[in-house]
Amino acid sequence: MEKIIQLISLILLLSGIICYLFAYRHRTPVHPDLKKLNSYKPKNWIPFWKTKDWYDAKGFRLQIISLMLFVSGGLLSAFYRYFL
Repeated sequence: MEKIIQLISLILLLSGIICYLFAYRHRTPVHPDLKKLNSYKPKNWIPFWKTKDWYDAKGFRLQIISLMLFVSGGLLSAFYRYFL
């Protein structure tokens, strides 16, 4: 049972990353260069709803789906490891 839960969380994490790469293809010219974002600093992090103009409609929807998949995979993995 534990192997199945770990496999499901890994699949969710990887599908979230892949989905974000597909969303990255649907950028608009307004999307800033990643080097200029300084996203490694927490004070520069931007909520995803403020980045709506960076993507077209399909790309923004893919970005939200990828965020949900990635977070649910991480939470499933963390919940299983620490609470069960």
